[in-house]
Amino acid sequence: MKKIFLLLLFVTVAAGQAFAQRTITGTVTDAISGEPVVGVNVSAKGTTVGTVSDLDGKYALSVPKGSNAIVFSFVGYKTQTIALEGASNILDIALEEDVLNLDNVVVTAVGVTRDKKALGYAVQEVGGDKIGQARETNVVSALAGKVAGLYVNNSSGTAGASAFVRIRGTNTIQGDNQPLFVIDGVPIDNSQNYTGNPDNGEQNNLVAGVAHSNRAIDIPQSDIASITVLKGAAATALYGSQAGNGAIIITTKRGAKKAGKGMNVEFSTGYDVTSYNKMVPLQTLYAQGNNGVYQAPSSGQSRSWGPLLSGLVYNPEIPNPFDKNGTIVSQSSYPNGKPVTAYNNIDDFFQNGSNWTNALALSGGNDLGTFRMSMGYDKSNGIVPNNTFAKGNIGINGDMQVSSKFKISAGATYINSGGTRIEQGSNTSGVMLGLLRTPPSFDNSNGLGEDAVDDESSYLFPSGAQRNYRGGGGYDNPFWTVNRNPLKDRVNRLIGNIGLTYTFTDWLSLSYKVGNDFYSDRRKQYFAIGSRTAALGRVIEDQYFNSKFNADLIVRADKQITDDLRIGGLIGHNMRSNRGQRVYNQGDNLTIPGFYHLSNASTITTRESVSRSRDMAVYATLEADFMRAFYLTLTGRNEWTTTLPEGGNSFFYPSASLGIVFTELAGLSDNKFFPYGKIRASWAKVGLGSPFLYATANYYTSSIASDGWTDGVAFPYAGLSGFESSDVLGDPNLKPESRTEFEIGLETKFLNGRLGFDATYYSGESVDLIFPVPVARSSGYSSIVTNSGRMTNKGWEIVLSANPVRTGSGFNWDVEYVFTRNRNVVEELAEGVPTIILGGFEGANIRAVAGEPYGSMYGTGFYYDAEGNRVIGSDGYPLADPDERSFGTYQPDWTMGLRNTLSFKGISLGCLFDFRKGGIMWNGTKGALYYFGTHKDTEARDQVVVFDGVKAVYGADGLPVLDTNGIPVTSGPNDLAVPYDQSWLSNGNGNGFVGNNTEDFIENTDWVRLREVTLSYRLPYKLLKKSPFGAIDVTVTGRNLWLTTPYTGVDPETSLTGATNAQGLDYFNMPNTKSIGVGLRITL
Repeated sequence: MKKIFLLLLFVTVAAGQAFAQRTITGTVTDAISGEPVVGVNVSAKGTTVGTVSDLDGKYALSVPKGSNAIVFSFVGYKTQTIALEGASNILDIALEEDVLNLDNVVVTAVGVTRDKKALGYAVQEVGGDKIGQARETNVVSALAGKVAGLYVNNSSGTAGASAFVRIRGTNTIQGDNQPLFVIDGVPIDNSQNYTGNPDNGEQNNLVAGVAHSNRAIDIPQSDIASITVLKGAAATALYGSQAGNGAIIITTKRGAKKAGKGMNVEFSTGYDVTSYNKMVPLQTLYAQGNNGVYQAPSSGQSRSWGPLLSGLVYNPEIPNPFDKNGTIVSQSSYPNGKPVTAYNNIDDFFQNGSNWTNALALSGGNDLGTFRMSMGYDKSNGIVPNNTFAKGNIGINGDMQVSSKFKISAGATYINSGGTRIEQGSNTSGVMLGLLRTPPSFDNSNGLGEDAVDDESSYLFPSGAQRNYRGGGGYDNPFWTVNRNPLKDRVNRLIGNIGLTYTFTDWLSLSYKVGNDFYSDRRKQYFAIGSRTAALGRVIEDQYFNSKFNADLIVRADKQITDDLRIGGLIGHNMRSNRGQRVYNQGDNLTIPGFYHLSNASTITTRESVSRSRDMAVYATLEADFMRAFYLTLTGRNEWTTTLPEGGNSFFYPSASLGIVFTELAGLSDNKFFPYGKIRASWAKVGLGSPFLYATANYYTSSIASDGWTDGVAFPYAGLSGFESSDVLGDPNLKPESRTEFEIGLETKFLNGRLGFDATYYSGESVDLIFPVPVARSSGYSSIVTNSGRMTNKGWEIVLSANPVRTGSGFNWDVEYVFTRNRNVVEELAEGVPTIILGGFEGANIRAVAGEPYGSMYGTGFYYDAEGNRVIGSDGYPLADPDERSFGTYQPDWTMGLRNTLSFKGISLGCLFDFRKGGIMWNGTKGALYYFGTHKDTEARDQVVVFDGVKAVYGADGLPVLDTNGIPVTSGPNDLAVPYDQSWLSNGNGNGFVGNNTEDFIENTDWVRLREVTLSYRLPYKLLKKSPFGAIDVTVTGRNLWLTTPYTGVDPETSLTGATNAQGLDYFNMPNTKSIGVGLRITL
């Protein structure tokens, strides 16, 4: 083996010597400031040979024979090409700022880099520095407010929680609507996997359980060089069906040869303190009880409709196991007792969290190649006690220049992530459910305050029974949950690629890249004996395995035919496969307390699921550039897939785009007032695939009989296996979902580039949408999976950039504005299918409904007359309507991001404001707390009110009279005065828990928030010039420091079901967070 290695090394060195004919060295500086520019691409023209400038701006490039020029390029600067004939071997270059960014290149589909001005569709790039400044654990969260057309929603503020991302609306009804993520040419997985019995279905498991991660959370942000967002169908056409929802292209940092000896070293660290930013308001006046009468915890009473606390005292002479102060009695019965005051259960429970990030990178190289090795470790302690998330990563990438024509690139990153997650949502063990329902007269901490989490006496009696406000029943004490019901997960992930590039001539090259993303996700969940979710105890072992393989072979040409005509393009072949497996084991009825092992369970439920698919495609592009003003691109991709019927699984997806730089035609390119103007247009058809892998035939499944509440009976049962034919019929004629999109845009720059404007209008249509359609039960099936639906998206995207102030002393004020407006309508569903439920509860759910916006919120409410007046019943209260109806959609009318950056020499102050207008959310938490009497609004419980509305007319049968349209007949304005108290808010229809009342708890989610604020300082280069340091940066960062919104619950940036299509549900969701922290970055 050693001999083989030495032989390969010899051949490599010999090859390097054969093509390295001349070494050019020098320094690259900024033409204005004179300071070195780090990371400038320095390449030998017509070859794959290149390097980048180091931390001192220095470079060294071995130029092969046949190359007669060096090209210097860097984002924000004009590209310079220097002829070598007659030039010195020492070339110092001063780069001029490219105020128009006309030389800016972006990474497009299948990893091809192109001049941005040549594109006929909208793309937007975010630099790695802006991602790092966000100080978010999840790279998806870091994109919020930065890209037009991009919708980002964080599910909660817990450590490791998921974030949902969408580009230009939703395109499929039941499939994944999130974009494709690609890292260095390798598509990766961004799934959110849930834990829970698969027999209960994904939707039911997601409204309870814990906050899971989306797998993009694993991406090490310190390794990101840039992110390009491909928004429309034309931009992603070469990816075919895997990127029908857009694509997020991540380019990682690469190594660079250091001009002197040694390696480049980069180290960064940061520490942030977090706290909740918005909380549900709770009442502090009334005690546990019913109808104004106090009832102790031992009664099991769930509600807080007791007497005023001000009339109660503690009697220490009567021992009370639930409160160290004594038994609560009326003040009249024990006049000298200690007054009962409201406990602050919220602040006793939540803690200050923290995020600690660390990253180290080493890079270097020589004439033969370069490398970069990185390591990182991030640790988050959540605001919920015992909630943690940690991520460690190690990665290496490199480029080897085997010859002047042949280059090898490779990279691999290993990530280990996971932590401890806490129960939430519609869950009797959920933290927020038990916490917010607790009466103000009960202390969950048992007098221990913030130290309660580490002391069992807060949630456990000496007998081993649980201590909670309902005498051990009802809902788990939050301190019990965080200690006795955790879910621990551990992800091991490897993302790798290897690429080969051979350059035949300066206009023709061949490349092949193969990559794979593999991870295992192991989870262990347990519920202690005595937990309310599983009183006899439960242990779960849940394992996911996922692998995505991708390979692309590309022949690319780019030829300057004449001075005015350039022709380019590519021909490619793609092969990809996805493999997934889940093994779920649930053990119930534990024998030995505290022993969480499947062997300790008397009942075992086991489920296994396997998914496999493979796709192949050929694709091609044709690019034409005429007079550097007309840019035409045509693409075509033909796909074959195993998820569709054999013989009917070949599909073609074309696109066409055109960009016209009209300022080149008008001779305005040198005009300082209006130097750049471009119009662009594109049309494309792309696939969306199938949301169901096995939908073309019928299969057998394990038998199960359940009532939806109990666990039911599932096979294997009583030692017998049982299978039955699925009641969902497959469709042998199934076609892929697809969408077409037309896009037109305008790009302009004014005042020598100091004012830029980019506007895009798009209109897209998704057809042949796949979902189950009901069939007659007499057929033996309940539904058939088939193509039936149609949906549209139309919208505007605007990007505005400005540099209002730029002085010769180095002071700059930069402004960036992004605006998004999208209208997403479900145009058609199948005959007999008026609605499809995407998630939620009976009485409050998210749907796709024909003729309505996607994501419509449905629930129950009250009757209204033809003029829109609420109808009041004969009892003086609003008249309940038993039929569910739409209250609107969770999707916003528009979103906007506004960033201002002030900089002066090494000091920079930036802030990002995030605006959202429109969209609704179901505040199910508030609706339930009205019933339990703990919401702040229920303090006003002894009033007499007259409800606005009109009085219903009743018939002889005592029922309201309805007209032919089902609208109540009314008799004039309501004048009936009624009590506004427990009888309405808890026992009647005034609550959203048992009151069949969704309507009163639908709230607007408008917001304006200070998403990010960053103050940074870079030590002057002159100060460090004689030190070993290349740069030292110190930053102070704040996130979510200010929020204004009409929403009355937790921060409306929340989602009960996480990163799914069923957004807009808040039912005892965890609160979101704000943070402030410091960071340090050092380069050597």
